Amino acid sequence: MNVFCRCGKELKVPDEYAGKRVRCPACQQTVDVPNVAVATTVPVASSAKPLSMSAGRSRQVCHEVDYQIVGDDMQMVIVELDPQETVVAEKADLGICLDGDADRVHIIDNNGKLIDGDQIMALIARSWARQGRLRGDGLVTTVMSNLGLERLLEGDGLKTIRTQVGDRYVVEAMRDGNYNVGGEQSGHVVLSDFVTTGDGTITALQVLSEIVHSGRTAAEICHQFDPLPQLLQNVRFQRGQQPLTTDAVKAAISAGEEKLNGSGRLLIRESGTEPVIRVMGEGEDPDAVKAVVGEICDTIEAQVA
Repeated sequence: MNVFCRCGKELKVPDEYAGKRVRCPACQQTVDVPNVAVATTVPVASSAKPLSMSAGRSRQVCHEVDYQIVGDDMQMVIVELDPQETVVAEKADLGICLDGDADRVHIIDNNGKLIDGDQIMALIARSWARQGRLRGDGLVTTVMSNLGLERLLEGDGLKTIRTQVGDRYVVEAMRDGNYNVGGEQSGHVVLSDFVTTGDGTITALQVLSEIVHSGRTAAEICHQFDPLPQLLQNVRFQRGQQPLTTDAVKAAISAGEEKLNGSGRLLIRESGTEPVIRVMGEGEDPDAVKAVVGEICDTIEAQVA
C-alpha cells in the first residue's frame, strides 16, 4: 500500500504493516499506516474444487488481489483490499483517507487513483477563484509542492506563495497575506474560511462539494495537472561539518541549476532534526533530474568523507 509522510514523501509499505508505524527514509518522522483490511463476500461456484487447508484457511492471489478462503465447503472468500482497490471494488464515487488525527487527507478517485494535497489545493483554489471567493489571488504552500501546481496557477493568473516545510509556516504566511487557501503536498490543507488549521474532514467535504456542483466524477475534476517528476535523496554528514558552504558543493549546485534552468528546480537544505542534507530535484526530464541530483549528492559525499 502507499502512504504519505508529512514531508510529502510517498512510501510503499508492505501490507503486513497495516495498523502499525513506519519511519520515513526521507525525513525520519514516524508515519501511521492505516489498517486497511476490508472484508468483502464474493460468491464462489458450488462446483469449485475443495482445497486442502491448514487451520481451515489458505491464502491465494487472484488478479493481484489478496484473499482468504474460509472453510472446506467454500461458499465465500474474504478479500483484503487496499483503499484504492476498495474504491474500485465497491464502485464508490471516491475514497477519503485521513491520518491519525485527521488533519491531513488524501482522496482516492473513482478509478482508484490517489489524489494528493497539491491536486486538492489546485481544485479548491481554482474553483474559489472562479466564484470570486479566493483571497490574495493565489494560495500558500511549501517548497515541497510540485512545480506543476505553480505552473497551473500561473496560467490562471494566480500566485503561489512558498514557505519552508511545516504547516505552521503555511498558516503564518496565510495570515500575513490574507490568503484563505494553503497547505502541503502531504494533504495538510488549510481552508481559513472554515478553520484556522488543517482539517482533513473539512477539506474532504469541500472536495465533495466541488464534485456535486460540477456534476462530474472525482476522476474528471481532481486531476488538475500532471506533476513533474521529483527525486529526493539524503546525504548524511557529521555534526559540526558544513558541506553546503564548500566551494565544490556550491559549484555543483550552480551547475545543476544551470542544467535545469527553465525546465525544473533544485531544493537543497539541511534537515532541521538530524545531520542530513536533503537534495530534491524536479523537472520535465526525469533523466536530467536524476543526473543533477546524483552529481550534487556525490559532491557532498566527497566533502564529508
